[in-house]
Parts: sequence; C-alpha cells; structure tokens
Amino acid sequence: MDLQDKVGRNPVHYVVNPLKYGSYENVAILKMLNKCGYNLNVKDNFNKTPMLSAQEQESGVMLNELISLLH
Repeated sequence: MDLQDKVGRNPVHYVVNPLKYGSYENVAILKMLNKCGYNLNVKDNFNKTPMLSAQEQESGVMLNELISLLH
C-alpha cells in the first residue's frame, strides 16, 4: 500500500492529521490501515512522517497508538 497523493501523504497522514490543527483521534481507522499494510512511517514531500504530526498534538492519543503499532 504505497499510495501517496501529490504532496506525498498517504492515508495514515490524513488519519493522524486530518485538519490543519487537530485530529479526530480515530485509533480504529489507524489500526485498520496498519492491518491493511499501509506504511505508518512514510515521509511526505515535506519530509514529515505521521509520527511527527502526532507529536504536535497535545493529547498524545495518535502518537501513543503509532508507537504501539510500530513496536
């Protein structure tokens, strides 16, 4: 599942950071994308991974889930 859009983002980027500021914190979709084989650590055209986006969120929900899925 190597699909990326014109700015290099894959569905994981958009689940982690769907809005300019914030997230819906949809852990279920993130788990499903992981199970389907999407790369959780892919860099976009700005050299930003979903993990970096998650680190910018105060709640830590998506960051903790990414850490769990990557280990």
